[in-house]
Amino acid sequence: MKDSKKQFLMCALAILILVSSVSLKTQAALEPQTFYYGIEINGVLCGYSEINLSPMVKDGKDMTLLKQNVFAPATGKFNYHDSEIKQGQVQLNSVINIEGNTASFTSTPGNRETTIELSPDVIFENTLFFPHLKRDFVERRMDKAAYEIYEVRENEVQKSTYTRVGNEKLELAGKNYNTIVLDKLNNKTGLKVTMWLDVENGYLLKTIVSNNRMSYLADPSVVNRIKMADG
Repeated sequence: MKDSKKQFLMCALAILILVSSVSLKTQAALEPQTFYYGIEINGVLCGYSEINLSPMVKDGKDMTLLKQNVFAPATGKFNYHDSEIKQGQVQLNSVINIEGNTASFTSTPGNRETTIELSPDVIFENTLFFPHLKRDFVERRMDKAAYEIYEVRENEVQKSTYTRVGNEKLELAGKNYNTIVLDKLNNKTGLKVTMWLDVENGYLLKTIVSNNRMSYLADPSVVNRIKMADG
């Protein structure tokens, strides 16, 4: 069996579905948009992520709902976040509500409930756009910055350090982008991620994790290419 086929089968065995919804505070709700990201492991296209943005009203406030569906191997400030992870017969759900500086976390199975206090300077990162990184690395042209980030999977605040790598032009989904490249280091877990952000809006265009997993902006055809490869 060829190495590329082996790699794809390894990816297929680890396929899971992650559904995540986030309500983001915005000055004006965005128009509905859909973004697709291809996911490669060791150069094999074995998954994709679909992110949908749509306007909504919550508690009388204009909000943007970010809903992400990820079909892949096990991966603005929000005030609500829910996720559903399915892998085989296993299903994990969690809901997070942010009120003021308090995060209430509920997970199932087990119906575990936890409430933690957050300092005002904690960063709430989502999976699509990073306004704090655009501000500090594009507008302020900083070379390094550290942030206390609320990590939704662990329901805790962890410090991560971002370091400027440089600038790069990317061609993705038939368009050209000017990007800033940053290295992210989670100071607690040691996880390293390289990120390419659009300098115009701070949107995430590409990531590399552990030197072998890559995610990048793609066009809708990535969905069909994954389905054909699976067959």
